[in-house]
Amino acid sequence: LENLRIIRGHTLYDSGFALAVVLNYNKSMRAGTTELPLTSLTEILKGGVKFSDNQLCNVETIQWLDIVNSNSKPNMQLPEPSNNRLCKRCDPGCFNGSCWAPGPEHCQTLTKLNCAQQCSKRCKGPSPIDCCNEHCAAGCTGPRPTDCLACRDFQDDGTCKDSCPRLLLYDRNLHQLVNNPDGKYNFGATCVKTCPHNYVVTDHGACVRTCSGDTYEVDEGGVRKCKKCDGLCPKVCNGLGMGKLDKILSINATNIDTFKNCTKINGNIAIIYTSIH
Repeated sequence: LENLRIIRGHTLYDSGFALAVVLNYNKSMRAGTTELPLTSLTEILKGGVKFSDNQLCNVETIQWLDIVNSNSKPNMQLPEPSNNRLCKRCDPGCFNGSCWAPGPEHCQTLTKLNCAQQCSKRCKGPSPIDCCNEHCAAGCTGPRPTDCLACRDFQDDGTCKDSCPRLLLYDRNLHQLVNNPDGKYNFGATCVKTCPHNYVVTDHGACVRTCSGDTYEVDEGGVRKCKKCDGLCPKVCNGLGMGKLDKILSINATNIDTFKNCTKINGNIAIIYTSIH
């Protein structure tokens, strides 16, 4: 946990929480986790935080508004001060008395609340020259998009950008779209020249695990792509005696839906008079 720097919040717990720390305390035994060593965590892009049924020390001192994205209107269920008498206080040198654990190495690193007014997002200090580039997330070491500790949107060969280089460019002389030699695909928060072998490519230049419902997978020049269906998408179904129909002898009202929208059947099918009358 010490190295966790950013939580993007693509999938939220309980419909609203990017970070949920719950039930880490056994009331009958009066024992549980006392430290949450998220020393490097400086940004949650989407979602709030939830604390419940814990005996964690120091987490109530954390300035969570420095970490979460206020524009996303996060749901916040903040921790109450621990009644654990064994909890040790933050180091006196911690800014605003905020820390994850005792000791100067566990002070909270602020990257937003202490920024100069000129800064649009994050910063590495209180001076106007400490502002991070707008494409940075979680903080930075300098003003350039190559100085980000993490990228807000996409990372392209060490540079943070709001989007990956497009695969097609408009040629003003030819009046048509041409291939961009520097074009790249979106793969998570990274720009890549080729998608991993177990992913397919969409028309929008993204690497996805499976094609959407109105497209199907094809191989073009060694590249697996999602192609728009002309009418019904190709759908291969198992015939009788295979898969879920392993012990079925004929098609009837209980299994007819298995063949809905099938364009190809592996094996065979049998339709007998008694099964449809």
